[in-house]
Amino acid sequence: MHKRLIGFVIGSFATFGIVLLSGPAIAKVDCNAARCAVQSTIDSKCPCGGAKNAGRYVMCVTQAVNQLVASGRLPKTCLSAAKRCLGTSSCGRKANVVCRTNLACTIKPSANFCIAKGGTPSFGSCCASCP
Repeated sequence: MHKRLIGFVIGSFATFGIVLLSGPAIAKVDCNAARCAVQSTIDSKCPCGGAKNAGRYVMCVTQAVNQLVASGRLPKTCLSAAKRCLGTSSCGRKANVVCRTNLACTIKPSANFCIAKGGTPSFGSCCASCP
């Protein structure tokens, strides 16, 4: 009796799982395209060139992204990705550069240091460029 009850419970969970899996598919959001659609708003609220320091820039970007999510202009599923790429930037950092390699995008102390590590230096953020 005990084994039958366990089999029934496991079978019920398996059936329930199948029902969940056979439900409507959740569309994957292109977070880079979503961020690009609101990038001009972020740039106007948090200009990279006007950042006094990196901490203030990241705080500004975080607030701007949170407001865009709250207003529905940026999907909530893109919140972390937008904060991560915008927060990894050379904005407000004296002489630092964004350094892109085949494996990562990081902040380096100078363009020469980035080049020596096999990277391509630039200014701004680690976000993918917008069309």
